[in-house]
Amino acid sequence: DFEDEEILAYYITFCKSLAMRLDNECVKFFFLQHPEVRFPLYVQTTRFFDHRDQMVRTAVRTITLQVYKINDPLVQRFVLQHASESYFSQLA
Repeated sequence: DFEDEEILAYYITFCKSLAMRLDNECVKFFFLQHPEVRFPLYVQTTRFFDHRDQMVRTAVRTITLQVYKINDPLVQRFVLQHASESYFSQLA
């Protein structure tokens, strides 16, 4: 229940700590390609980009920046597609 601020804070902090450890090798544990391409760490956290709590918004931006630095063509393609559909359009 993400309406509970404490649970959301723990969740976002956990996701941020995972994202801070992302690199080209360990991203394969979070970027799923079968049966369909998914990146739950990125998709689930970006839905909080417009949260009323500044700490949550800042953590989401940190997570996205950590993901954007991954140098993997499949990850970059997925992130670009997802971001252009939902994330970037909302930031403007």
